[in-house]
Amino acid sequence: KKLDKIYAFEPLRENFEELIKKFGDRKNIFLINAAADITNGEKKLYLGREWGNLGGTLCKDKSTCYKDKFENVKTFDFSRYLLTNFNISDRIILKMDIEGKEYELLDKMGKDNSLNYIDELYCDWHYDRISISYEKHQNCIKKLRKIGLNVTGDNELDEFALIWQVNSIWLQIRKYNRYYIRQVKKYLSIIHQTQPTAQ
Repeated sequence: KKLDKIYAFEPLRENFEELIKKFGDRKNIFLINAAADITNGEKKLYLGREWGNLGGTLCKDKSTCYKDKFENVKTFDFSRYLLTNFNISDRIILKMDIEGKEYELLDKMGKDNSLNYIDELYCDWHYDRISISYEKHQNCIKKLRKIGLNVTGDNELDEFALIWQVNSIWLQIRKYNRYYIRQVKKYLSIIHQTQPTAQ
């Protein structure tokens, strides 16, 4: 509610139609039916196995996606979009969850200086699900920190907003099954560190 404008990018047709239904009449929300990438064009978006075909990736080698199920989607040069449509004085918060393309895009943004437009970066990444080494992941973190984006490199909360809201997590498990079960086991091991103290 504190944001003046929200720009949301979604490549999958079915997901985008849902966004239109929910936010299409909002004057401060701009919906773009395309995948954030390093080039303008069209590519295959391989559908995710864990999300009922409602998730996907441009990375064919991602372990959580089908190799033979895909949707052709529009792609656009995200860093060029930033440089063309915004000023460096704008306060920009970027939430990036582009299923394996984070490293390639962040690298390009570093080279063309569009990363300097970002004030806060929230990134969901899983280097172990694509052909990215741990060393490359760490090098990416170092570069981001060097320009002032103090990212940890870990998915500290992943898809969960508040770790201590256990009830809502279990409801998510019923919907998304295996992936969340793995995550919850990890989160429950540290829940005592984040749970608010009773007054």
